[in-house]
Amino acid sequence: MKKEIGFTSEVYLIAQIQEGNQKALQYLYKQHYAMIENLIRKNSGSEEDAQEIYQEAMLVVYEKLNQPAFQLSCSLKTYIYSVCRNMWMYQLRKNEQAETRFQDFEQYLPIDHTPAEGENPEYETLLNEVMNYIDDKCRQLLELFYYHNLPLETIAQKLGYNNSNTAKSKKNKCMEKAREKAKELIDKFHKE
Repeated sequence: MKKEIGFTSEVYLIAQIQEGNQKALQYLYKQHYAMIENLIRKNSGSEEDAQEIYQEAMLVVYEKLNQPAFQLSCSLKTYIYSVCRNMWMYQLRKNEQAETRFQDFEQYLPIDHTPAEGENPEYETLLNEVMNYIDDKCRQLLELFYYHNLPLETIAQKLGYNNSNTAKSKKNKCMEKAREKAKELIDKFHKE
């Protein structure tokens, strides 16, 4: 009896998906569904919502993995979680059901699943690395300010700060941390 090779290596799994191996794609699909169902059900969604978001997200992931210029700067699990999380948050905002606190259960990256034409993959990689470097509270604050375009007063309420001045001060400190890390990464990139 022929023994089947497992997909325990992420590099191997991605290579197999890129070569069109349907078993590898099925493995990936089954591997992370429970995590996404948990995320969506804990954030105002149903099992049907989870299935729909996961299917759409897996199409996005599959397309991204097959783009020659695409470079994964995190684990595949984190990438899938991030795509699903952002798609579900978009859906909640669209339906005006977004709760004040979105419950995360895994690490995520702020990923836009519909990239603009002519996007720079090196910039995306750098941004993802910087966002992974800063702490969760800073990441959340910067996302609320830059990604969701919320005013500082609303951010202060959401994150439990005394007022908008405190939120502004925290945002500036978080941006300073992000800039320092970005400069460090850019310097490292230019030396290589």
